[in-house]
Amino acid sequence: MANQETAPFEQHAIQDSTSSRKRAELRLSERRTTAKDTIQRPPNNLTRNPYVGCVGMLLIGSFLFLMAATLMMTAAMMMGVPTAWPQVRENLTAWIAHRQPRDMVTEADRSATVSPVNPVIDGRRLVLDDDFSRPTAPLAEMETPDRWLIGFVIDQNVYRMRVWRGFTAWSRLHFVQAAPFRLEADSVVAQETQRGYAGFLTRYYDDANYMLLAVDGEGRFNVMRHQDGVWNTLQPWTDSSAILPAGEHNVLALEDDGQAIRFWCNNVLLFAMVAEPNTPLGDVGLIAGSKSSSSSDVAEVNYSWLKLYELNNE
Repeated sequence: MANQETAPFEQHAIQDSTSSRKRAELRLSERRTTAKDTIQRPPNNLTRNPYVGCVGMLLIGSFLFLMAATLMMTAAMMMGVPTAWPQVRENLTAWIAHRQPRDMVTEADRSATVSPVNPVIDGRRLVLDDDFSRPTAPLAEMETPDRWLIGFVIDQNVYRMRVWRGFTAWSRLHFVQAAPFRLEADSVVAQETQRGYAGFLTRYYDDANYMLLAVDGEGRFNVMRHQDGVWNTLQPWTDSSAILPAGEHNVLALEDDGQAIRFWCNNVLLFAMVAEPNTPLGDVGLIAGSKSSSSSDVAEVNYSWLKLYELNNE
């Protein structure tokens, strides 16, 4: 009896089991030599491995996250919302900085925009396309104290020209045009400098012979010719409803086919003139200036992109 009282509960239960009695009736030992000292019981909450439940919850959570991400991506694609990581990162950065997000241009987009073959589309062959995110246009970057400050602003994707009152600055492309061409640019005269102006330099032969075509922040345009060092006004400052005021984007275009010179703003023809026969087309470029009557010491013009086409002669 003492042995039973001091024995563990598991051993006592085995000795009193029905299995032990039957083995005794058959004159076998009450306990098999291979029997274990303890009974194997099903696990309960106290003996269960705590990590098993964590792994299961993690798998379920991962599955639900993937389902939610898939649904969100599908909805974004159906709504036309950008899903590429560079654009998503730019949108998030712009939201934090309280500014408008920029459109991101991938290498695939860029190669699709400017193909090595440069196909002719609608009678035009694209030879230069620059949105100033990675500038390729051979535009000037320079500073002349109290006259102008010109250069690329990469983090804003603009080519900026700041010009002091009473001066005009230009930046040439150094493409002496032998074939008819069309030049396009997106320009913004800063809202604070309404009497500033943007536009094109064309028919540039030297510093004494060129033309300037401009629009200002007050909705007016002007065309001037510098010939043999003498200024001639071909079009005085004239109002046009096609020109948006300072702070807004104006898409400017210039065409020179050797026979006529045409100047557009937002697809509206502002000025046209017959070109002198048998004269070279010369160089072209961008301009910015500030009128002498301006109330601001410095005018600012920002260009967002630039495109140059060669026109088909046919």
